[in-house]
Amino acid sequence: MNRFSLPFLTIVAAIGVVSLACAGIGATPTDSAAGTGAADLDGDGLSDADEAELGTNPEQADSDGDGTDDGEEVDAGTDPLDADDQPYEGGWPHDGCRGDVASEGREVGDVSTDLALIDQYGESVSLSSFCDHVVFLSFGAMWSALSQSDAKGYQAAYADHEADGLMVIQVLIEDLDSQEPAADDLATWADTFEIAFPVLGGGQEALYDYAGDGAVGLPLNVVLDRGLVITAIDGVDVDDAIDLL
Repeated sequence: MNRFSLPFLTIVAAIGVVSLACAGIGATPTDSAAGTGAADLDGDGLSDADEAELGTNPEQADSDGDGTDDGEEVDAGTDPLDADDQPYEGGWPHDGCRGDVASEGREVGDVSTDLALIDQYGESVSLSSFCDHVVFLSFGAMWSALSQSDAKGYQAAYADHEADGLMVIQVLIEDLDSQEPAADDLATWADTFEIAFPVLGGGQEALYDYAGDGAVGLPLNVVLDRGLVITAIDGVDVDDAIDLL
């Protein structure tokens, strides 16, 4: 007769099952999407059902191979199937309306023509990304004492009102030697003034477009309401943008 009784063997078997489960043996090879318990085979934060709807690969966390997981792209408003469309390194949003804005020009009342320039991270940042924000756009230069003194004030306003929908963009058309700034110059500027908003380099053509027939002085500031509608050019400050929030 076996020295172990049936109840004892049953208990041992049950313990073995628990041990195997804790070790992950026999478990379904899926994670849950955003803690919802939905199957997420590749662990990218999108459920397999969502991936089927989007057309992304449920077995590959980064469907377009751009270095950013599909779930992060969806959260940022970028296309997880387009390697050229990915979240900004600076963490700024890509508003959902950016593909629907029909630009008109660069005069007061126009929906602004887009602007795409290199930022302090070496990435191309587009004005159209912020179409659902109130945008304060300031053209200046690194050699300009006014641009330097304004920078910290702009950052303070951005920190206070970012959550309300304010986007501040400082465009530096020239470096200290009156040349177009490189990404390293922009990074130094952002670090010096502790700036968390986009700092872009170049943009002289856009500056002259916004100035129109008027004299061009620096800084030249532009306020755009939601939808990128230009409400004011020159003679304005970041407070005028805050008033639109």
